[in-house]
Amino acid sequence: MNKIPQLYIVIAILLVMALGFVSSLTAQVIPSSADLSYLLRPNALIHIEHKVVSKEGKKWIVLEVSSKNKTNLDSLTYGFAFTNNLSTPIETISQVSLNSFALTKLSTKRLYAFEATSENFNFLILLIGKKKGNKYYTYIINLKTISTFFISQTDLTIPIVQPHSPILSKLKIATLAGKSTSFSTQFYTVNFPAALPPMANLLQDNLFGSADSTFTISIQSNLPTGTEGVYSIFEEHNKNTISFFRISSKNYPQVSSIDEIIDASIFLFTKKEKEKIMKADNPKKAYDAFWLENTSSSERAGKMISAYFKRVKESNLLFSTFKEGWKTDRGMIYIIFGPPDKVFRSDNGVEWIYKKTYELPTLAFKFRLSKNLNTEYFELERDVKYQNNWFRAIDLWRKGRKKL
Repeated sequence: MNKIPQLYIVIAILLVMALGFVSSLTAQVIPSSADLSYLLRPNALIHIEHKVVSKEGKKWIVLEVSSKNKTNLDSLTYGFAFTNNLSTPIETISQVSLNSFALTKLSTKRLYAFEATSENFNFLILLIGKKKGNKYYTYIINLKTISTFFISQTDLTIPIVQPHSPILSKLKIATLAGKSTSFSTQFYTVNFPAALPPMANLLQDNLFGSADSTFTISIQSNLPTGTEGVYSIFEEHNKNTISFFRISSKNYPQVSSIDEIIDASIFLFTKKEKEKIMKADNPKKAYDAFWLENTSSSERAGKMISAYFKRVKESNLLFSTFKEGWKTDRGMIYIIFGPPDKVFRSDNGVEWIYKKTYELPTLAFKFRLSKNLNTEYFELERDVKYQNNWFRAIDLWRKGRKKL
């Protein structure tokens, strides 16, 4: 990654001036009807992440576009529109070249920073396609989930878009405006609980409990990274701008220790089964015995374990917040049922749809934005109707019969 010493000069140009013109898309675009499932598919053509950062009262987008399939990122085109309601048709899509806003330009990754010039809208809609082809991807940015800072590596001014970094990383707090600002910081080492099953009608009232430490940190100050845990960082006296950043193990997003492996298998165990494995003289041997006993096949057991922890890793990459990704509601559903066939976004939530298979009927899971946090943290709308299909899916995993 190249150092960009003139970051503030690079991003000073307004987006509205960047080759704006009406795109060739003539059909109406209804954002809530766009299928966003590509964002959750490991083999998708492109992967996108973002962060909304304020600068002198204005909103800026830090956008990361990457590809694992050697897609020519220079061949992508970008259209944009603003809206307050995702179910309202958008008539006009303006096209923009983001080349002028590039902070990094690697073969498999682009990082852009540009201003959201319309300040009175809730959402920015991006349409991303290839110069030659009619297919495009819809990407929705919630402009209400805003932060006044970003995390960067100490020797770079490039924002880190992902909400986690390995222990002992060299990190600092930065802003786009460059002003001398202080933030309240709370650090938690607590082992946050994993999501409850989808039919459980129980939610935690207090998500965090007491912080291990509380302090004030200034812009350009180094962020302590010597202990695994999560930071909540916000403007003093203003928790509406709270952001989370996780200091993870060196192996994250993978889980590696036997304790982590047992912990991440909680969705498949009964309480007694987990206690038995944890109390065994050799937990690793007891864990392997659990799978062999249930699958009656070392080959099936190995296949299930490999597939399960591949999804744990993917969940950590996709859904990490103050919790590890696999512990979130979306992470739980992703691990057990896999990437959804369809994903639709609404103003206040998201819906995942799974097509009918010979194993399970058509399933729909709705997640709502948390009312307690000003971030993209989604909570499952639990219902007893999921009970039979949940137990059916768990039984398929345990017996090594889950289709992958």
